[in-house]
Amino acid sequence: MFGVRAVSGFVTLSLLAIINLRWEFMNQKNFYTAFNIIYSYLKEPLGIYQKEQFYRMIFLDIYALTGDGLYDNDSIRKITSGQTLIHRRVAKKLYTENGYEIFRESIEKVCLSGEFEKTKMLSDLQRLLKESTVIPDNIKQQINKSFAETSSYQQSRAIAAILICSDKADCAWQKKSVFSLDVSFMRLEADYPPAKYPKYISDSPDAAVEELIGREEELKELYSEIVEKEQNMMISAVGGLGKTELVKAFLNRIMNTEVQENGIENVAWIPYNNQDIRLSIKQALHLSGDLGEVWSKIQDKAAQYNKKLLLIVDNIEKVKDDKYLQKLSSLPCRILLTSRQQTFPGFHRIMYLQPLKMDKCRELFYRHYQFEERDNETVNDIITLTAKLTIMIVFIAKAAYIEEMSLHQLYSKLVEKGFKLSEEDVSCEHEKLQNDDTIIRQMCILFSIVEYGKEEKVLLTCISVIPNLQFDFAKAKKWFKTKKNGQLLKLFDIGMLEHSVKDRKHIYWMHSVIAAAIREQQKQILYDTASPFVHELSRELDLGEYWGKGYTKLDLIPFSWSVADLFEDHWGNEDDSVFLLRLYYVCFEASSYLLCKTLIEKVIEIDKTIQNPEMLIRDYRNYGELWLRMDETEKAIQYLNTARGYMKQIDPDQRLKREWAYLWHEYGNIYFHKGEATKAIRYYKRALKIDQSIPDLPRRELSTDYSSIAVIYQAMGELTKAYKMLTKAIEIDEKDENDSEFIMNIYYMATLCTDFVANGYDKYIPKADQCYKTVIRFREKNLAKNSNDLADVYLEYSNFLYQIGEKTRSSYFANEAHIIYFGLYGEESYHVLQCLNNKALILWEEGKIEEALKMYRDIVKRAANMRNIPFDDVCMDYQNYADLLEHTDQYEEAMEYYKKYIRLIKQNVSENSPKLAQSYIGMANCHMGMGDYETAVKYLEKLAPFTKDDSLLERLMHHKIGTCAAFIGKDDMAADHLEKALQLCDENGILDRGYIYVDLCIIYHRMKQNDKAIFCGKEAKKFAANFKDTALDEYVHNLDIILEEKQNI
Repeated sequence: MFGVRAVSGFVTLSLLAIINLRWEFMNQKNFYTAFNIIYSYLKEPLGIYQKEQFYRMIFLDIYALTGDGLYDNDSIRKITSGQTLIHRRVAKKLYTENGYEIFRESIEKVCLSGEFEKTKMLSDLQRLLKESTVIPDNIKQQINKSFAETSSYQQSRAIAAILICSDKADCAWQKKSVFSLDVSFMRLEADYPPAKYPKYISDSPDAAVEELIGREEELKELYSEIVEKEQNMMISAVGGLGKTELVKAFLNRIMNTEVQENGIENVAWIPYNNQDIRLSIKQALHLSGDLGEVWSKIQDKAAQYNKKLLLIVDNIEKVKDDKYLQKLSSLPCRILLTSRQQTFPGFHRIMYLQPLKMDKCRELFYRHYQFEERDNETVNDIITLTAKLTIMIVFIAKAAYIEEMSLHQLYSKLVEKGFKLSEEDVSCEHEKLQNDDTIIRQMCILFSIVEYGKEEKVLLTCISVIPNLQFDFAKAKKWFKTKKNGQLLKLFDIGMLEHSVKDRKHIYWMHSVIAAAIREQQKQILYDTASPFVHELSRELDLGEYWGKGYTKLDLIPFSWSVADLFEDHWGNEDDSVFLLRLYYVCFEASSYLLCKTLIEKVIEIDKTIQNPEMLIRDYRNYGELWLRMDETEKAIQYLNTARGYMKQIDPDQRLKREWAYLWHEYGNIYFHKGEATKAIRYYKRALKIDQSIPDLPRRELSTDYSSIAVIYQAMGELTKAYKMLTKAIEIDEKDENDSEFIMNIYYMATLCTDFVANGYDKYIPKADQCYKTVIRFREKNLAKNSNDLADVYLEYSNFLYQIGEKTRSSYFANEAHIIYFGLYGEESYHVLQCLNNKALILWEEGKIEEALKMYRDIVKRAANMRNIPFDDVCMDYQNYADLLEHTDQYEEAMEYYKKYIRLIKQNVSENSPKLAQSYIGMANCHMGMGDYETAVKYLEKLAPFTKDDSLLERLMHHKIGTCAAFIGKDDMAADHLEKALQLCDENGILDRGYIYVDLCIIYHRMKQNDKAIFCGKEAKKFAANFKDTALDEYVHNLDIILEEKQNI
């Protein structure tokens, strides 16, 4: 941007050039240089003409943070002239999140407002950063990303980062030490400034009561333990004593206290489903991926934010069946639990919540008993009957108000009905109340003091099977046939439902204690009364004919699971089996495999009772597929064999074609997962053959057959066969860009076309690009921002862009994938290594050979210490590292990694897989580089079986064999292979003709076949002239030196 230009007859250098001329003279003055660039652009717009004044403007607030004044001009001048460093007390504050943010805000306010040549200033700073030999490349990359953004926040962050890093570089030079700075405090990966107040990274809980009565001391204790001491804590109490309301009130204080004071940036509210904490986390934080990934994500998020994250898990009723719940205390964030349990693994600070004092109980009662009557003595008697249990006090007060009872009438009614909890101790220590049995029985008595209509009883009974789960009027209308919102509001007024308003919608839910009491009261007719609701849920769960839309029904899982869990002992007919199976399919797509296991085992139990073999075949197939997803291939085969046994019983002649095809396809899936590709493809083809013979078969089924075969061919390196099969799969499938299964086929096509491009077939570039964009568009729209699937397509697209030479965009998408993977899995994961793989290759293309090799050595070393790395990724690492070593003439080490790659492919794919071709070429190149041409030819001849459908590979094979033959003096053999290579040059190899003509010219010259030599020489020069290829020009120039007949060429 700044070049040499003439001004009034003089030659004037750019500002950056002048500064750079002085750089060596003044030794290391990094801060001075960066500061001067900024000052030179801003002095006139700001109307200041002293560097000291400008320094004061941008550093004033950070000096105030240290408690120091800004010193006098002489002291500051030493800094702005490069004689000394920024004061160290100030620098230490700059290395903190708070100090850095204060400094960045000053930069944004002073340096990025007003009219001036901002773009030029940023360009000069970016160039300065690029040319720095002190600041590490990984920090440069992070800062550069901020330069690429247009927001003043990002740009001010980059400027602040350069100034701080420049000062640190000067400090390192003065101490003659290595630059070392952990820049995590700069939050260079964040899109926005740190929030002033904490924010929810989950859905927020419902609003707390306007004023929580009588819990002031408990709130102080929570604040002391969680905020000031940064400890974990559990609140333990029986149901209905107010645990959740206490936490909401505590959260209200947290969310209204600045981050700087309470140290909490993010809050996650997790309502526990009492089945699997991972599913609860997944739904609360809107995460994607299977449940194993979800646990890794919350581990990484806790590690990333540490004590700045507060994780709240509400309503834990049981612990022993959820092993991940028991691991909560291992997370490094702050954690607050509410539970009816008295102890919890790893939690030593437990608040045993006690009932309110009598005066506070009266205050609570009068809040809901809205008549003017006041009789403390009678109210004390009523409260005594409730044993001060909060939920009962509120319910009784509301009921008395609705039924227009006086206090004496209310007390008499309670005594008459036999209501009395006062002999029971409602403290946490009382074992009799741990299961709420006594409370539930007494709640049933309370229900009798309110008059309910028949419709209200049915409605309450249905809602009781989904306790604590929120729903709006639209869902109630659909599920429970509720006609008016007023019906639900009335139940709230009575005290049977909880209520809040979100986005102008009324939201309802039922407290678990009240729900349990209703189920107890209605247990004789519970199933019959609620079954219409179950059938309605079943219809909503139905995925129809195809997979691919399950992600649209994930919100139904908690409702349906609650029903499935509570009716566990009631299920018994075919409709029940259908409901549970439909829920299984949705849970399966949500990767909730533990829930799936419970569901499918219940389905099998019901269908065994019904004695329907066809249903059992379906069930055991599903069970086998589930075990496959859980990496238990032997169990998967076991249950698939059970399904096969039932099939043989009912269909010994194999007339049920679709069922047999499905079965063979499942066997294919299992053997592919086991790494037995040949066996897998045999089963897939068997399934395809049957499906092709079935009239009116759903198109998705055939499409799945073809795509499954295509994926195996691709893994085996047989790209042409894979492309043929995948094209059929896409042509047959329903072309719905909102269907995740269809999108998966498009994703497969994108990666397949990338493999072709990597092998030199440029005609696949447009199709690959189009497919990637389709997949990215779908996943960005429908998946979470930090989704693993989104990162996968970003990384694959990065690889494609690298193959076609678009290094900048390739680097961008590799970085995007890296950010997501790092957030999900941390730095030590193979996903992150995949991103580094791409970055290393880009460095190589940019000519940064040593950096690329260093990065790859690190990748291979780290990968060796990891478990469960996908086979393909290990192979890719070995192949790429070996290629880099071969290109830098490090042949012995290169061959070591080529051999590792070859061994892996032979063990896991096949002895004659086309994927071996690249490593055979690499081994040949190494031997050629060492002058061992005979061995090189042996490796090249191994390529022959793979050349049938790959003319590029065949051309390369003949060209290299011809070259080797020439070096060992076998000119006839050399000419024969080079002529074959020449014949194979199609549209992808036109330029190669020029090189082959040069080689043939030299060979024919040695063979004294001058006519052929002259012809080939002329053709070579034509190609060099037409294509203007520098490398070819130099190669053709060899002919002038070698051939006596040069005047004839």
